[in-house]
Amino acid sequence: MDFYISKKDFKVYKDCPDYIPVDAEIAETIAKLNELGYETYACCAGHYNPGYCIYNNVDLKDLNKCKKDKYITILDVKENSFDYKIERTKIHIYIAFKEKYKFDSIPDGFTLEEFESTNYDGLSLNSSVDYYDEFGKLKNMFDTFRELEHKHKLLETWAKNLPKI
Repeated sequence: MDFYISKKDFKVYKDCPDYIPVDAEIAETIAKLNELGYETYACCAGHYNPGYCIYNNVDLKDLNKCKKDKYITILDVKENSFDYKIERTKIHIYIAFKEKYKFDSIPDGFTLEEFESTNYDGLSLNSSVDYYDEFGKLKNMFDTFRELEHKHKLLETWAKNLPKI
């Protein structure tokens, strides 16, 4: 969650209705989309962060499924739950829209998915960049950054060519 500090009174705010928090890499794209009438709800440019996520106290009913996943390591099995870590294998990029807009096209390598949340029933434009190549070898970090930058440019070009609604 983003927090904001006012330059006027130096108070901390959890919400800032006059501004949209956005990653620098896709700020121009998000601004253009909103300017054209495609209201966004949330977004992420994707962040290079290989490693693991740890999940604690997971219901035992999911244990066998997790044991079959090559990216999951079971850390501890308890009486009613278990803990595990899962390797991050991708960088996720997305733009969530407040409505289910009808797009004539989307950027190459992206997908559209409808979603429902407590605030909106919208649409999410998604893509990812893999940390590993097709042989299972960790890619060079700079190659991964170049792929991510390419996705950002595809998004920006796409947004600039959308019609105003």
